Amino acid sequence: MPSERPNILIVMPDELRADATGYAGHPVYRTPHVDRLAREGVAFGGVYCTAPLCMPARASMLSGTYPHNHHIQDNAGHLPVEDESYARLLQESGYATAYIGKTHFGSDRPGRDLIGQEADVMRRGFDYVHQIPGPMALAKTRSHLSRRWEELGLLERYREDYRRRAADPGAGAWASPLPLEEFPDSYVGARAESWLRGYAGSAPFLLIVGFGGPHPPFDAPEPYASRYRPEDLPAPIPPGEPGDWLPEHVRARLAAGHGTRDGREPARPAAAGQRIARERMASYGGKLALIDDRLGRLLAVLDERDWTANTLVIFLSDHGEMGGDHGRYHKSVFYESAARIPFVMRWPAALPAGERVGALVEQLDLFATVVDAAGLPPSGRAFARSLLPLARGQGTAPPAGAARDAVFSELKREIMVRTAAHKYVLDAQGRGFQLFDLAADPQERNNLVGHPDYGAVERDLRERVLTWLVATQVVGAD
Repeated sequence: MPSERPNILIVMPDELRADATGYAGHPVYRTPHVDRLAREGVAFGGVYCTAPLCMPARASMLSGTYPHNHHIQDNAGHLPVEDESYARLLQESGYATAYIGKTHFGSDRPGRDLIGQEADVMRRGFDYVHQIPGPMALAKTRSHLSRRWEELGLLERYREDYRRRAADPGAGAWASPLPLEEFPDSYVGARAESWLRGYAGSAPFLLIVGFGGPHPPFDAPEPYASRYRPEDLPAPIPPGEPGDWLPEHVRARLAAGHGTRDGREPARPAAAGQRIARERMASYGGKLALIDDRLGRLLAVLDERDWTANTLVIFLSDHGEMGGDHGRYHKSVFYESAARIPFVMRWPAALPAGERVGALVEQLDLFATVVDAAGLPPSGRAFARSLLPLARGQGTAPPAGAARDAVFSELKREIMVRTAAHKYVLDAQGRGFQLFDLAADPQERNNLVGHPDYGAVERDLRERVLTWLVATQVVGAD
């Protein structure tokens, strides 16, 4: 371990799939700066979001607890300011703390002034906050960026483009009407870069940079909108055919558009659906390319200021994006495309380079990892485990490492358990509605709930969920 506590830079795009980066093997997208982090650090391949939706996932990362602990089960409400956060723990130990970009610690309801909300974000452990909502909320809320656009005569242009997209949910993608430097991710990246260049404190810092992309709408600005040709993108995963063993409640759910939210697309010919999916994911890749370039500029500042060796950089997302897979877009479901996220750590002074860790990991482990890196004792109120031992190859079983034999995700009282071989999801009434044998069916097209050959598997996974719920009911329990 280095003698000095590290700086910590957390870069978090919104709605980024685990398979969308170059280092993860995407056949088209190029992410050289994320790939640099993976090459010079440790990439985790089995990380699952604690909830496949923005607010509950972000609350879990900040607090190290599950949605049934912090009670954020939707993009509504707020995480109490008095709840423990890793930012406050670091701030109290002497770190300078800052957050720039999307926080989503409270509802982005229409008409809300997010500048006025920044005091609440600061009370969660931040000395400096410059808050920008996600791309959809930008059209409906007031923020630093919306006020800037108003002064430049761009706000109504953005809102009109947003209305056009919202009115045509079956449409493909087209370029943003905004100039590149005024695009939200450009703005957030520039603000973060300015903060890094201007930081003159003697204390180590924690800086979180929350990009709003590549979250929809599919509106990459030029020249990024033309970065990828739609015809080069892989086809989305088609929906599976329901087996005759599925219980009636599963069939009814499928007919209604299963998932906690109906992200299905309007019915259309398969060829048209694939064309639109490729158009959208070409724009999605363009937004990711912009974020990757902005990440490169942040890494360059670390290099220029001789901070690289003792700065822990963590790159992760809040959840994935369906991208047309199974006929769906957005998130709020537990398919791999929405539930699995990228997670890369680089800390040259303390971690090996070029390592790949395939162990199952939960997103909320970010909490314990940051606290551990800062040299602080583990929290007695969080369920997170530090990933630093795993990154160093120091075993897989607690307390030596954070590897788990099962990981959990939940949303609106629905719960997913994922083991090495299987994924099982229970609805809010405690009924199984998805079961996949991931070894035999990695695309999750064959739902095995109710299949006579998988009864024992289903019973075992149900018992795992019950055990987990009991074990995690009281925050801070041993």
